[in-house]
Amino acid sequence: MAVVTPTATSQFLAGIGLWSVGWSAAYKLQTIAKLCRCDRWVNQEKVFAWIRGNKVITLISTEIANLIMHPPDNPSSTTFMLGGTFVNLIMIFLVVPFTGSIGSIRSRIMRMFHLEH
Repeated sequence: MAVVTPTATSQFLAGIGLWSVGWSAAYKLQTIAKLCRCDRWVNQEKVFAWIRGNKVITLISTEIANLIMHPPDNPSSTTFMLGGTFVNLIMIFLVVPFTGSIGSIRSRIMRMFHLEH
């Protein structure tokens, strides 16, 4: 029987927190690009369209990054990685596709009523 300790819970939540910050930065990609004056080369919608079209590759890439940052050499880093994996699964397979569908519905409504964007 596995025992969930406070250390394991803290590591799991820390993994969730780190990857949540990373995904939040991805949603602010256009703003970050403007600050760096490279916004003409960065297109946030194209990035998320690529993620929607390549979910498995995105998940594998995030897991490779997870393994490089926190190698599974002890139970704490493994639990940390599980928190990150949890966030990545939710973002890649639920949140990013859902936000894409909201954007397309919104643009269709705007075109239907001839409203400016």
